[in-house]
Amino acid sequence: MGEVPRYGLKRQEYSHNSCRYNNFVILIGAYYATRGPAPVTTPTTPAVVRAEQIVIGVTDKVTDLDPSNAYDFFTWEVLNNVMEGLVKYKPGVLEIVPGLAERWEVSADGKVWTFYLKPNLKFSDETPLKASDVVRSIERVMKIEGDPSWLVTEFVDKVEAKDDRTVVFYLKAPVGFFLHLMATPPYFPVHPKYKPDAVDSTLDARSPLKSVSLESLN
Repeated sequence: MGEVPRYGLKRQEYSHNSCRYNNFVILIGAYYATRGPAPVTTPTTPAVVRAEQIVIGVTDKVTDLDPSNAYDFFTWEVLNNVMEGLVKYKPGVLEIVPGLAERWEVSADGKVWTFYLKPNLKFSDETPLKASDVVRSIERVMKIEGDPSWLVTEFVDKVEAKDDRTVVFYLKAPVGFFLHLMATPPYFPVHPKYKPDAVDSTLDARSPLKSVSLESLN
């Protein structure tokens, strides 16, 4: 697994983005601080049973369930429970661990990141998840230009699929915190049936997600 190079942003190249980056750090820190420590499990913990419905309670309005356009704590909480990126945060801490990718490498200059997907990945409707789906999803975020798109467009020059399990990100400049960017919803791969150039709030393009009030559940 590649080590994260200790590169920082060059002031002359990214001074216009410093405010956005500070906001990103605050957003990530505050979001994961609210999630609390990882739950303690024991050998007697029952096996997870796949349910037809997932009910997630939040304390504020969920905005948009499309990763290309969602940009708030509460919606990210939902997306992190029903989707996954190539890497993710270890529950309760800011440590990056493998997600859909089993490993990754970074070039000596810090500008080329190669991710190797785990074998036999599938979307929830059993559609195979390939490297081309990651590329399509990233390019979709760039094209739609939603609120969180800058987390991709400010740093990523292009992305390519070398084969069905290999994705390569080419950065505009070395970014030491790139793995942390990769763990955010704009980098999550979405189902091939998502609209290619418009916001689509459908989970895996199969059944619409919906939000309901507490009163409607009583």
